[in-house]
Amino acid sequence: KTHTMFGDADCKGIAPRTVDQLFTIMDQNKDDCDYEVSVTVLELYCDVMVDLLEDKKRLHIGENGYPTSGDKSKEPAIKHERDGTVTITNLTARSCKTAKDLHSALAIGAANREVSKTYKNDRSSRSHLICSIKVTGTDRHDRDVPIAGKIILCDLAGSERTKHFPPGMCKEKQ
Repeated sequence: KTHTMFGDADCKGIAPRTVDQLFTIMDQNKDDCDYEVSVTVLELYCDVMVDLLEDKKRLHIGENGYPTSGDKSKEPAIKHERDGTVTITNLTARSCKTAKDLHSALAIGAANREVSKTYKNDRSSRSHLICSIKVTGTDRHDRDVPIAGKIILCDLAGSERTKHFPPGMCKEKQ
């Protein structure tokens, strides 16, 4: 799953191809629109949300799905909007002026992710990774027409069975 999302030097994955295509489309429309791009990268690991673009801000999620501890003014928090949407607040949103900036932010987030060694994979992801790319724009011909969109890229945690872990390493603990 992670290889499909991120790929390698020889074969780009879904995330880098999405970034490249996004900036290609924006470049094609640069005479008509001004764009701004930002990204957040969130990890969900052992029922804890982690902002992967910041110094491991953590928030414990209780059985009811709501925060149970920590300084809610500084840590990632789940917010239910009146329109039915769910957002996560207090995440580091990194502004990305170029595709290279966005590739770099995604690489930092992926590098900060929890991984473990299994018999089948030296770097098996132990967490879910959610990359949210927000694009806002302004039509140069009609400034009253806002342009907004969001791309969500999700890489799910590894699902190896316990027998694939080295002795002493139990997946259920993760």
